[in-house]
Amino acid sequence: KIENRVCSCVEVKIADGSQIRRKIMNDTFGSPEWGYASELAMSANAVVAMNADFYMYRDLGTCIYQGQIGRFDTSCDLLMIDENGDFNMLRAAELTDRASLEQYIADNNIIFGMAFGPILVKDGELQQLNGSYAGGIGEMYEQYSRAGIGQVDKLHYLYMTVNHSQDSTPRADVNTFAKIMYSKGVKNAYNFDGGQTSEIMFNGDMYNYVDWGYERAVSDIIYFATAIPSEEGG
Repeated sequence: KIENRVCSCVEVKIADGSQIRRKIMNDTFGSPEWGYASELAMSANAVVAMNADFYMYRDLGTCIYQGQIGRFDTSCDLLMIDENGDFNMLRAAELTDRASLEQYIADNNIIFGMAFGPILVKDGELQQLNGSYAGGIGEMYEQYSRAGIGQVDKLHYLYMTVNHSQDSTPRADVNTFAKIMYSKGVKNAYNFDGGQTSEIMFNGDMYNYVDWGYERAVSDIIYFATAIPSEEGG
């Protein structure tokens, strides 16, 4: 427990930036089908995985897949992962036209990007939501289960969820969640879809307690693949 919240954390270190990946349903951007995060994780042979932005549930935010813009909308903060596995984050409406974003993608070798938000930690600075500004989708100021990813250092990451629990501990608003992630030493962190969607999978099994005890179908995950050849990994 942190701040009396039940937090599930997974620290990940990888050897190469190519090991952090995004998996979408049917490997096709815009597929109308949904599936369980655990199924997506197993189909990708993920070591550890997390729900991402659930991009097909809403028409908000910019989505990038295989270096191409699948949807352009500047209503929320954007997390992009480059070929080195580093986080690149833009504020909502920071780039107001598609051509500027396309140039940013090319200049920074962006592989994929997700839109939910808001940015929780940026360049080592804790971010706090104030007033009407959100920068993210959903109930930013309400107590909900949360999911987020942080980059601690080069090729070093942290998954975290704060979940509904069987002993009725409180969940978190986004400012509380940002504070908790910041306390774990992340330099950059981003908020993903929450509520029942908040889920971490380890070797295909649920790692945290998911709201109501069962998965919600989603459209995508962000995951880590092993660099160990199968004959060595057993």
